[in-house]
Amino acid sequence: MKQIDDAISSYFGEGASVIASLNSEIDKIKEISLEIYKSHHQGRKLLIAGNGGSCADAEHFAGEMLCTFKDRDRSAISAISLSNNPSAITAWSNDFGFESYFSRQVEALGKKDDILFLISTGGGNSENGASMN
Repeated sequence: MKQIDDAISSYFGEGASVIASLNSEIDKIKEISLEIYKSHHQGRKLLIAGNGGSCADAEHFAGEMLCTFKDRDRSAISAISLSNNPSAITAWSNDFGFESYFSRQVEALGKKDDILFLISTGGGNSENGASMN
């Protein structure tokens, strides 16, 4: 049981450290947030993508943009998770390979000045086993 306790404690400690490190990124996060806000008011949309767990994050983020995200009076922000069509993903991947699927989605759904928001919790490092997609 000590080994499990240590693993859980280590996981939470790493998570807390990552969250704390975001303090150094406040200006960048504010810039991204303001760009999304401005884009929304100019009638543009937000395209969001990620693989695996990052796909779940992308779906959640798109849902928050469409819904309320703590403000019931906020207007809906046009946001599309690019992984929301499993039939298209599997058809395209089967015929052309997964690597080009998201670019195909952007080609189909994106317009000039829309925002493409990519999420990667793994970081895309093949040396440590993280997907390069």
